[in-house]
Amino acid sequence: MSVVACSGAPEPRNDKRQVLPSAPETASATVTAELPQRLFRLQISDGTVVIAGPSEELVRLARPIRKGTRVVVRRARLDPGRGTIIALVEP
Repeated sequence: MSVVACSGAPEPRNDKRQVLPSAPETASATVTAELPQRLFRLQISDGTVVIAGPSEELVRLARPIRKGTRVVVRRARLDPGRGTIIALVEP
């Protein structure tokens, strides 16, 4: 009979989890439509469409975001179709 000692630490798991493709951190985009709930449809320079809302800093600064405005968007890691508007690009 053999006795196995338990060290208290769990054994590593060999999960085969799906690895999501990494999206670029930030991108330049143009606002194409204003949506309900303070959301905006953005067209990134590579042609990708992203739905994004303003960052807390932009809300606090009360910067208006209108159709045609150039913005910098940070894409969400887990959902590349979503993002956060982090800055306005001055003309």
